[in-house]
Amino acid sequence: MGSKKKSVAPGWSEAEARDVLESWSNSGETGAAYARAIGVVPQRLFYWRRRLERARDEAPTFVPVVVASKVGAACAPITVVIGAARIEIAEASGATAAWVATLLGVGS
Repeated sequence: MGSKKKSVAPGWSEAEARDVLESWSNSGETGAAYARAIGVVPQRLFYWRRRLERARDEAPTFVPVVVASKVGAACAPITVVIGAARIEIAEASGATAAWVATLLGVGS
């Protein structure tokens, strides 16, 4: 295998895991071969890959919002809760179904 890879200490941080996964990806080796070369079990690579993919998939996304004020217009506030995120729109008199769908990422 030519060059000896650096051994990785147990208990990776997210940043360390990202570095190791990037090195693995660039190596062209199988997970088992790369894990053996750095002195860890292959499950650690697969665990971190899955964990970081889930974190990426669950990351909130944002859409642009245009605020238009109508003097004297009143309506009930809109509250959207997605997981741990809570979005409150106090003045939503101009909110259409399409706008709310865009805000929630429905149909995009």
